[in-house]
Amino acid sequence: SNSEDALQCKIVEKAKEEQELKALEIRRSSLKEEIENLAHEIEAMKIKAQNLEPAFQEESKAPWKN
Repeated sequence: SNSEDALQCKIVEKAKEEQELKALEIRRSSLKEEIENLAHEIEAMKIKAQNLEPAFQEESKAPWKN
């Protein structure tokens, strides 16, 4: 009947939407993890730059050599 077809159509549509939502949640989780990794890399690079700054300052004060 028409109502059974409409019901089946809605059930299939709901299943597809749930599947898409699950895929988006997986993607979101992956992106969140990548953002956290990048934040750690940025922090490590900042620390490295801070550690190199005194050596750079010292080198820049040294007399110029040919």
